[in-house]
Amino acid sequence: MNKNTFNPVRFMHYLRKNWTENGIRHLFHFLIAYVLLTALFLFIDYGRTVYVTQSLDDERQGIAVKTDNYKVLLTLAAEGHESLNTPISATTATVFALFLAYTGSRFFRASKLRQNLITDLTLPVSASEKFAMCWLQATFISSLLFALAAMLADFTRIELIHHIFPNTDLAYPVEWFNYSYLPNELLQAYAVQALFILGTTYWRNNPFQTTFCVLMLLGTFYYGLFIWNMFAIVKEANLKNFDWQAFYGHLGIGLNVFLLVFGYVMSYLRIRRVSLIVSWKDRTSLALLAVAVAGLILCCWIPCDTAARLTAQ
Repeated sequence: MNKNTFNPVRFMHYLRKNWTENGIRHLFHFLIAYVLLTALFLFIDYGRTVYVTQSLDDERQGIAVKTDNYKVLLTLAAEGHESLNTPISATTATVFALFLAYTGSRFFRASKLRQNLITDLTLPVSASEKFAMCWLQATFISSLLFALAAMLADFTRIELIHHIFPNTDLAYPVEWFNYSYLPNELLQAYAVQALFILGTTYWRNNPFQTTFCVLMLLGTFYYGLFIWNMFAIVKEANLKNFDWQAFYGHLGIGLNVFLLVFGYVMSYLRIRRVSLIVSWKDRTSLALLAVAVAGLILCCWIPCDTAARLTAQ
């Protein structure tokens, strides 16, 4: 067998075998996402509904209500709109990023135990087929299961809120695609998962915890360095009308796309050379070091270049 090729027939057999062995695990992931989202959605909606119900009771009793926000919520409900679109969508996007990070950390789960890794290394499939299989499970299937869990959790929230507060009709289905930040947050979630996938090729024991700690430390360091330089240079250049939101929007998209592609490419190269002993002495590790150094340079260069361009205008 030529292990450098991608054979569709062999891949379908591998797909069938893997689905048979891991179907229960996907169901378990779905249940985790569904229960967690349902609890969060209920917590958010319960606070809103209690506030409106209490305000209506106070109004009927002649007690002065501090704010009229409940009237806006009632108006939106009368029009059939869900007033919690933004908080529920933002919560869902955050949980989705954590969910993908968790599934990504189990991308190369066969490497955790030596016997499982030996079995995986001896399978008559190519590295590209293994990577495609892992990607289907960790990204595509996980995304579909999470989307289904989010929709079911939303319907569960509506039914439970109507049951708890039968006289207050405020809960309606969330309009997911009306959340303007959804595309950017989805891209960010997949970029984060790509880094967790890369982390599994380096840390076989506790890959989620280790990768999470490493990314938090690096992210805090680079973000702090960038913000410190940015504020210092913008203040020195006296740029009063600087559009921070647009600047961070474009920069975030470019960074997420780079991390997504970089994480997948490095993970594939690492899986191609996987062995029983984790090795840091390869070209992918050198590439990581080069990217880390480039990040330091960009954290200093981007603020300077931005300030120079705006000053010239």
